[in-house]
Amino acid sequence: WLWTTLMDQYPLQISIPRAALEGCFSGLRRFTKYVICVDDCGKIYERERRFNSFLWLHNELRREELACLLPELPPKKVLGNHEAEFVERRRQMLEGYLQALLRLPPVIQGDTFWAFLDADFATAVVPRFLCPSASHAATAQCLMQLSRVAAKEANVFRLCCPVVIDRLVSLAHAEAKEPLQGPVQSQPCLRSRLLGRQRLSSLLMPLISHDGSRQGLVRAGMFGALLALLYRVTDDCKASRANERSAFPEAASLHQETCESIRVCLHRLLEASQGETLLHLLQQDEGLAIFRQLTSDESPSLHPVAAALLWQGLQNRAVVTALVGGTIPGQGASPTAGGLPLLGRLLDSTDLCARLLAALSVCWLLQQDALLDQEQREAGLAAIEPVVSYLDHAEVRAMDSVVSELAPGAGASASGWRPQAVGPQRSGHGISRSSTCSVSEAQLEASSLRLSELVAAKRDTSLVALLQSLCSPKELPRLGLLLREGEGDAVGGLALAVLDHYARQAELQGLAELASLAPLLHRIVEVEVAGTPSADRARAARVLLRLAQVRGSLEEPLSLLELRRRAKIFEVLSLDFETSRVQADGRLRKAQEKEEHQRSRILNFGLTQAPHVGDASLVDVGQHLCQLSEQRRSLDVEVARSGRMLECLEASLFQRGMTHGLLKEKMQKLDGSLRLQDKEEQKHDEARKELRRCEEIHRQRLAETEDLLSRVKEAAKSALLIAKQEQDARRQADDLAIREVHLAEVCHSAPARVERLQICRSDSERRLKDIQSKAPAVAVETEKMERRSSLLKEARREVAGAMRSLDSVRGGLETFKRSLNSELILTDEEAKELRKLDLQLHPVCPSRLRCSQDGICKGSRADVVAADLEGVDRDSMPIWDTVRAEQDYRSNPNYRSFLNLLQERERLWHAESQWLEAVSRRTDNRLYELARQNTCLEQEVLATVAEEDQFRREIEALDDPEGHVARHRECVSAAAAAREAAKAAAREAREAEGRQQLDEARLEPSRVRIQEAEAELCRARLAAAAEADRSMRARSDLLVLTSDLEASVRSDLEEWRGVELEERQLDLTLDTVSKRMGVEAESRARLRKEVWNLIGELQELDRRLDVGATGADAGAVRGSCGLSFTQEPAG
Repeated sequence: WLWTTLMDQYPLQISIPRAALEGCFSGLRRFTKYVICVDDCGKIYERERRFNSFLWLHNELRREELACLLPELPPKKVLGNHEAEFVERRRQMLEGYLQALLRLPPVIQGDTFWAFLDADFATAVVPRFLCPSASHAATAQCLMQLSRVAAKEANVFRLCCPVVIDRLVSLAHAEAKEPLQGPVQSQPCLRSRLLGRQRLSSLLMPLISHDGSRQGLVRAGMFGALLALLYRVTDDCKASRANERSAFPEAASLHQETCESIRVCLHRLLEASQGETLLHLLQQDEGLAIFRQLTSDESPSLHPVAAALLWQGLQNRAVVTALVGGTIPGQGASPTAGGLPLLGRLLDSTDLCARLLAALSVCWLLQQDALLDQEQREAGLAAIEPVVSYLDHAEVRAMDSVVSELAPGAGASASGWRPQAVGPQRSGHGISRSSTCSVSEAQLEASSLRLSELVAAKRDTSLVALLQSLCSPKELPRLGLLLREGEGDAVGGLALAVLDHYARQAELQGLAELASLAPLLHRIVEVEVAGTPSADRARAARVLLRLAQVRGSLEEPLSLLELRRRAKIFEVLSLDFETSRVQADGRLRKAQEKEEHQRSRILNFGLTQAPHVGDASLVDVGQHLCQLSEQRRSLDVEVARSGRMLECLEASLFQRGMTHGLLKEKMQKLDGSLRLQDKEEQKHDEARKELRRCEEIHRQRLAETEDLLSRVKEAAKSALLIAKQEQDARRQADDLAIREVHLAEVCHSAPARVERLQICRSDSERRLKDIQSKAPAVAVETEKMERRSSLLKEARREVAGAMRSLDSVRGGLETFKRSLNSELILTDEEAKELRKLDLQLHPVCPSRLRCSQDGICKGSRADVVAADLEGVDRDSMPIWDTVRAEQDYRSNPNYRSFLNLLQERERLWHAESQWLEAVSRRTDNRLYELARQNTCLEQEVLATVAEEDQFRREIEALDDPEGHVARHRECVSAAAAAREAAKAAAREAREAEGRQQLDEARLEPSRVRIQEAEAELCRARLAAAAEADRSMRARSDLLVLTSDLEASVRSDLEEWRGVELEERQLDLTLDTVSKRMGVEAESRARLRKEVWNLIGELQELDRRLDVGATGADAGAVRGSCGLSFTQEPAG
């Protein structure tokens, strides 16, 4: 029932829409093909099958002995099986048969049904997955096949169906509810279940990338199912470690790979859905319950996963509201209001990564307005404050690990690094300021580099990876927002701590991403905001110093603003150095007091002297005394080592003090240089202002001169235009005068010219008629030559075919000759072969000839050929006379007579080909001549028609006496008006020339003023260049000083890490001395107990021997035994 319901929901449909009769319709070869249509989630394809194929499918399924009852197949029919009614009824029954098979799980899980349909691999995999699996191995196999299908983008649409997604979610829930470890599960079963879980997570990756399937996964609750599965996998992993005998060797690695793949799926799903999947989970009743399981004390390894999911999901505003318990827009109040206790659990986690992510999540909640009340905000700020110290303690733990390795006997010599004293050395119990030990700068740099490598190797790798992800380009804007909004409080302090630790651990290439936060960090360093701790400013300064090192590696020039910012960074770091040095001095004094106290106790009680037992028979006492001696020797070494370390630390602090003094001097020098640079910049600014004033004056005078020059150019242009107008007016007047004379002449000579033009027009018409009469003759001859050319082409093709036939016959004749016994006497078979070759000699003669029955060519072809070849040189025509050769062959058919006939015909066809070539050339030449004549006639016709049109237009123009008189009068009046216009234009030209001369006179003083302004501008530029040169030299000196100071500060930072390491090493050594002193006290107590037991045994021995020794005698006995022991006061 479950399988039928799933298949009804899955869009895979099989139908037989039609059947077709094929084959011969008149015999027994007719057959029916049924067209099977498969609709696979919208992808439709068709297959054609005969009834025999259905019968084969049914027999194969019966042979497999499936655990189900097969449907009934329609019976086979021999007669009447092609009738339309029968075919339609069988089609319906076969369609029902296939649809019934589609709902049988054993059939679907096999290969026979899909082979019958010739279906794609993807078409068969999804229905198999929907079938209820018989074992975990089968489920794992189906998941592997589904992964292969989903790997191709073109197949993902099949997995977007709700029924498939619901099946995946139910499978994840089923795996989450059933424990992996059990008494009845064998190793193969465990392996298959582990592989199934791993393949399920790998299957979800392409589905998450697809929009349709991702939305289905969110709605179906896959996020919650994966969380529950992750919790179950973690529990199974712990159980596998506890029960190593029941697990196979690679079970632990498979558990880890499965956890990692599920974690990646969760993050991908949350990121792709933009937090919608987390919101969907939190809106359900069991949403927070799943997160409570992940954040419980029983599963500390899942705390980072839960914290990372919450931190990633909080980018969605609705998730923030749902987690706090506010009102979601469009959905009302959130049903879950217990999200804050989850963050509280994570803040109390033992995993530092979970603490850090939870603290950042709390910071993100604190930046949301109107979601938290004042009490919640204060509690949140108080909860995230210790996380900064946790990060610092993680760095201290890494240094402690390095200290433990550098301790004597722990590989210190192999590490290649030892703290080296620089400065005053201890002499006895005091400090000798006169004796100093210096180390080269290269050695210090090498030691600092080696120390950084050692500390980097001991850092928590998960924390390092988390810091890298938080400072990645994707997450850095969120960190910048926390830094910007939380400046001055614990939120900003946590963001700065993350940046500071990342800057310590990352390479220079990875720090370039932090450049976007540089303005905000500069503001924190430069502006002393109320409430901002000095430690936060120092962290920001350290990050900026590392960024400056990145910029220095790029060799970019520094501006004056950058130099001032560097000076401020150095000032803040100098103050931080001073504070650290004072605190270190205090800790050093306490360590010295503790060391002096321990040294005095050791000297007073003689803890460096080995106790003596004289009697070798006291074995137990001797063993205790040997142990005590070894402990005292070790204690002596530890005390001496602590003394040396105190000397080294004191020398390092003394060196730090001197370095700090040098840094102060350099800072003062840098401040003085900055003030001098400010003065130089002021002078430079004044020079630039003077230069700008001179440039402005120069521009103004240039503008005036340009204005005058433009006016002069306009005047010159106007004068030229007026002169041109005057010239045009004069030319027009002259033209009109000439036209007046011409019109007067036309009025007198028009009748005679009209008569001459009429005569020329008649001559043109006569020439046109003569030309047109020649055209038909040329056209007829052209048509005749074209027809002759086509006939010659056909004849040439005929000759070419005949020559090919002759070549073929000659080849056959050569073959025939090799098989002959005699060329003159032939057998019947050879004569028969020769006649076959004779039949291939076609055509016998050209088509222009007609052959008689006896083969003699006579006459030419009738009328058509004679007309077409009229004018052809008939004397050069080849004469076809093959009578003799024909008669020789017919009378005596043998090889030689046939060879003579073949050679005669080859000669005649070759002559025919040469004659046709000559005739074709002459015909083509004649066609070319005729085409040229036709072109000349057409050109003459066009020229004659144009000449006639010209004569007609001239006649029409001259045959108008009244018009000639009227035009003459108009021309006379126009000529008078043109002469008046020429006089007016001459007056305007003289006026324009005068204005141009006046503007040119004004232009000369303006040019003189421009030269003066240019000289003043040149002087100002020289002064500004000199000031800029001095400013650049001062800036270069300032840059050198800044670089030197930056190197000193960076070196001091690296040296301070060595001092911190020495301090931690000293603390551990003092603690070791204290522990050894406690061990010393316990050893003395045990020794004292053994001695008193020995005394009691001696007294009992005296009593038994009736010695009657007194207390003094007992003391004498103890003295005679050689026991020297001084009882020390308690404590």
